[in-house]
Parts: sequence; C-alpha cells; structure tokens
Amino acid sequence: MFDTVVLAHAAVRGRREKDDERAAHRNRQSRELVMSSPVVRIASITGFELGWPFRRDEMTLIDEIRAKLRIEPFDALAQEHAVTIARRCLDRSVFCELCWTHTGAKACERCGAMGSRWRKMNDIYIAATAIAAGDITTIYTYDGRFKQYLEGTNVECAEPPETMPLQRHALERVEGEDEDEEKSGKSSG
Repeated sequence: MFDTVVLAHAAVRGRREKDDERAAHRNRQSRELVMSSPVVRIASITGFELGWPFRRDEMTLIDEIRAKLRIEPFDALAQEHAVTIARRCLDRSVFCELCWTHTGAKACERCGAMGSRWRKMNDIYIAATAIAAGDITTIYTYDGRFKQYLEGTNVECAEPPETMPLQRHALERVEGEDEDEEKSGKSSG
C-alpha cells in the first residue's frame, strides 16, 4: 500500500530538485516504485488527499497512477482498527494528548514541525485500512510515524527501495518526456 507522500513524490518533477538532493532522490525512488507496480493500492483517504492541485506536467503522471489504482475501502473492520489505534494514541505515557505526537518522535529537520492532528488522523485511517485488508504487509511511506500506528500488527512501513534495475525501463519513458520537451522548447507547465 502507498502513502500519499510517496505518490506525491512520484508525481513531482523538477520542483525543488535542483536545490534539494534529498527531494530529488525521493522523487526518483517513489516514481520508480509506483511506475513499476502493476497495481497501486491505496486507502480511500489517500485518494481524497491526491485531489490537491498538481501542475499540468505532473497531472500526466497522476493520471497514469490513477489508471493503476486499487482503492481499499474504509469499512467497519478498518474503523474498528482506527479506533484501537486512536485509543492507544490517547495513552498520555506514549502520545501527547494535544497533538497526538509520539513521545519518541523527532521534529522535522527542515521546518521543525511535528505534523498536524488531522494529518495524523489520515495516517491512522491509512494504517487501519491496511490492517483490515488482511493481505497488505507493507505501507510505503517516508513518514516514520506509521511505525507507531502499526505496532503489534503484521503490517510494516518502509521507504521505497533504491533503484530497481529490472524495472528501470518503466521510468526512462517518463523521464525522457521532460528531456524531449526541453529540446523542442515546449513547456507543459
């Protein structure tokens, strides 16, 4: 299953990459994983989160991703798992009662933020959906908070793996489109 952040990284092209090697690396990693996956399983809340406005050139990739989506429902079983996770989050010895930040969490190195409560709730929905599906073993994400939501389950979280050489062809076509546009002087943004 894919977290929204991984799908957003897969779609973003060029933006901030020249100034931020880490973002460029994550964009490539995410794009390779998503584009090489025959099916992109997401939680229904992720489908909602993907509704934010992307640039026109990024919409091509978003449309390709949408064509491969399998949206997992947030059903009664997922709701039960979400309640269990949320109740555990209210344990004052483990989570802050105001923002639901895990006591062992670190602030973002870049901006210092710990994340908003509503975003954490969306992450809980994603985790609960994966647990309820029964056959999902990994949520691909760059958000370490997922570990705390998945404690005691058969689902783990992991960053997208490094470049997958056998699947490289799936990415080259997409990246080559940018180069062709630059050579011809066209801009789709």
